[in-house]
Amino acid sequence: MTRTKTPGSFGWDNTPSVLPARAVPGYHGTSPYLLVSKYNNYLGIGPHGNGHNEVAVLDPRSSQKDPYANARVMKAVQTILSPVHFPGAPLGARYEWCINSAVDRPPPTTQ
Repeated sequence: MTRTKTPGSFGWDNTPSVLPARAVPGYHGTSPYLLVSKYNNYLGIGPHGNGHNEVAVLDPRSSQKDPYANARVMKAVQTILSPVHFPGAPLGARYEWCINSAVDRPPPTTQ
């Protein structure tokens, strides 16, 4: 806990979950693990609140410019928009992901 690393861009009220890098097809970075975090973007909150609530798979060993602030943050390897549209809200606005941790299910084994 004495070493500072790159922060994640967005997400609160959750604890990021650890995901083996091999569980993400197409990932070719150097990290042996990735993080899964909520990327909630609440509609109407601040200048960028568009309601596009996502879950992100983050690479803790790679960074990108934060789209909303002048900062370097963990690189988003993959983002997934919430599947449920918020009724009466603008196009793309979705209900937030209400998860506190994620679980990676390994593929079934063949006999």
